[in-house]
Amino acid sequence: MRRPLACVLALAAIAAAFAPSAGFGAEAAAAPPLPPAPTASAETPYGYRVRVPIGEAHVAHGEIDGVPLDEIVLPGGVDLAPAGAPQIPTRTVYLRVPWGVEPRVRATAGAIRPLGTIRPTPFPKLVTEGSERVRGLHRDWRQALASPAYATAISGDLVRRATPMAAGPTRLLAVEIAPVQWEPSTGNAWQFEELLLDVSWDLAVEPLAPSTGERGTGRGAAAATRAAALDPAAAAGP
Repeated sequence: MRRPLACVLALAAIAAAFAPSAGFGAEAAAAPPLPPAPTASAETPYGYRVRVPIGEAHVAHGEIDGVPLDEIVLPGGVDLAPAGAPQIPTRTVYLRVPWGVEPRVRATAGAIRPLGTIRPTPFPKLVTEGSERVRGLHRDWRQALASPAYATAISGDLVRRATPMAAGPTRLLAVEIAPVQWEPSTGNAWQFEELLLDVSWDLAVEPLAPSTGERGTGRGAAAATRAAALDPAAAAGP
């Protein structure tokens, strides 16, 4: 039985367990369950499509020294924004691509789920870790909120970056997606319930067979095993 090129997909990160800090008015924010795994379809010699369910983001509301702040907890998400900028989580998925081609990825948004009007924290986990996080900061969070950089419109691109990488004989594309959006002028935040990723490349490639594990157009079971090992959920075990 032959497997399509996109048979192995892995989520890049699992949301850490968040715990509120006493005295800072933070809501309890348990780590949300991971969404269903991405699924591939519409395979051709030039690419395939991946449906990426996002899961349900949660907003943890808190107050620090009387200032209301909000933290978005996204299933499998991480805060990669620079310190001082609004912390809007993104997620990374690893997509299998052939060697010797120039891969591209384009995203299409699914249904919108409103998250309300919020003021994102300017530093990661400022609400859910409370006083411990504040004491560890090397910058004043109040100054960060007042800085022009905080109020600057955030890119609305659904794909922030796509970086080729290797896992043994397997070539992957690490795709950072932005399923959560925030508009600073209004404070409105929303998430997309799913993203469709169209992965393509410039040369025709045959589907991968599971019976071979060498680098080339016929990688397969060995490559799939290595790619699957990148899934932190599988590595963590029950």
